[in-house]
Amino acid sequence: AVLGGPVMLTCQASGADLVLSWPHGTLLQAAGPNGPWTPVIGAAPPSFTVTPVGPVFYRVQVYP
Repeated sequence: AVLGGPVMLTCQASGADLVLSWPHGTLLQAAGPNGPWTPVIGAAPPSFTVTPVGPVFYRVQVYP
């Protein structure tokens, strides 16, 4: 796998859940777009299923 560089995070609805997919890096979540950002416990690529409660923002952090 290639590490670092841009990563695309995609999501797909699955009932009330969201399936988040990304190739590598750490999935982070926050209640707002400016953070604070925290790792999503148990999330690992290539995908992770979440049940969003209220507004939740996700992003992937990668290291060069």
